[in-house]
Amino acid sequence: MKVAEGQVGAEALDLFARVFGAERSFRDEYPLLFDCDGADSLVWAEEGGVTLSACGIQTRELVVPGERLRVGLIGSVATDPAARGQGLAGHVLTRAEQVLRGRACLFSLLWADDPAFYEPRGYRLVGRETDFVIDPGRRELLPLARGVRAAQTQDRDAIHGLYSAHPARVDRSPAETSALLSTPGMVVLVRGAPGAVTAYLCLGRGDDLQGVIHEWGGPSQDVLALVGACLDDHLHGAQVLFLMAGPGERNLKNTLDALGFESAEGCLGMARLLDAQGAALLAERRVGRDLAVSCVSDGSLELRGPRASERIAAEEFLTLLLPVKGERRAHWELGQRLGVDLSALALEPFLWGLDSI
Repeated sequence: MKVAEGQVGAEALDLFARVFGAERSFRDEYPLLFDCDGADSLVWAEEGGVTLSACGIQTRELVVPGERLRVGLIGSVATDPAARGQGLAGHVLTRAEQVLRGRACLFSLLWADDPAFYEPRGYRLVGRETDFVIDPGRRELLPLARGVRAAQTQDRDAIHGLYSAHPARVDRSPAETSALLSTPGMVVLVRGAPGAVTAYLCLGRGDDLQGVIHEWGGPSQDVLALVGACLDDHLHGAQVLFLMAGPGERNLKNTLDALGFESAEGCLGMARLLDAQGAALLAERRVGRDLAVSCVSDGSLELRGPRASERIAAEEFLTLLLPVKGERRAHWELGQRLGVDLSALALEPFLWGLDSI
């Protein structure tokens, strides 16, 4: 068996067709991953020249208030049904992590259908997103869809500007946003005339985000007019729609809460710490001189404060950096033992639906 990394070829696309269905065009669904001319974006395992398992990888910069985090995304993990149970996906994942570690990624991030497969490999649930249920029975609570229309190519610069106003996001170029907006089968709506777009939203993408408003931007009332337009014209037989919101999107979240739309707190994904030394330096910088962090040979990290020192596993340290569903109790308890305020340690990055792979 050979495990390697490189650009996406016909063999890998054939594997994705066998696993996910021939009707899907991965090259069109994920243009930044499968149609890129830059760094290697695929890791695969092959036997006799036949690709049996593969995953996509992508290096991205996450923007959060006060920080930029270099991370490695892993997605589209696939193993030929006839070759499952041989550990191929594990070999592919190991190589993917090695490549991303070599690119100085702080952690790897993926979206898992089977968390039990990833947990023994050091992955933990991290981060949070809020998912709102957009019930057609509450349509009258939303603004009328005046000035709403389908997005056009000339709107993409305005859309990118609205996207870039989000406090937590992937750092994209205008060209990347434009490519992602070309995803087939996705509804993209804007409010406002060409040259005066005030809001946008994206509904549906691939199999995973059908019926989901997974990216939006602009003032709350304008976005809600777009949401209303989705209920008017784009239910396509669905009982409800869903809307994703990041942890920093208080205005829209508070408005939807006040209108009585149901919501649930979810996780951003699963992550594994790849650069413990980089994470230690990040923690020291954010907390200040009262905290010292060092890496231990067994892979754990030692935290030293004015009152005590404590050694914790890399997985636990990662969940301090990226608390699951915004939970802060562990920061308070550990901070009490160490004698230092660890609240600044918590970061809340977010990836909108167009950035998933």
